Amino acid sequence: MKQYSTAKELKRQNDMRRIFVNEIDEDEQLLKDYSCTYHKDIVIRGRLYVTPRLLCFHSSILGIGNQLTISFDSITSILKRRIVLLLPNALTICANGRKFVFSSFKNRNQAFNHLFKVWQNVLMGNVSMHMLALSVCASSKFL
Repeated sequence: MKQYSTAKELKRQNDMRRIFVNEIDEDEQLLKDYSCTYHKDIVIRGRLYVTPRLLCFHSSILGIGNQLTISFDSITSILKRRIVLLLPNALTICANGRKFVFSSFKNRNQAFNHLFKVWQNVLMGNVSMHMLALSVCASSKFL
């Protein structure tokens, strides 16, 4: 089991387990978390939790919780994007034929590099499945 170096890390791990109690395994370890926005019908500010298997986004607006869980083995692409024409501030994650757009990271490049490395680790365990996967959204534009 991972040892957490700070009380903040331990709190984030416990928050993730409490919020995603039905989506994650009991032994799922938090690798990193990011404050960011998720672009759905509206822009939703929340927190993106990264585990070795899952991306989990949670937001609570006026007491209403919004949750999203994406399995790394269902991801077909992770791309850097621009939401506002001048600001390179977003990541587009394509999975299960859908596009998920996250932005407003404190450091988008750091988040991209970390997510990409975790995704690569998962791919190395599932190479044959992902060799056949074609990403429709990898070539599409998001403005």
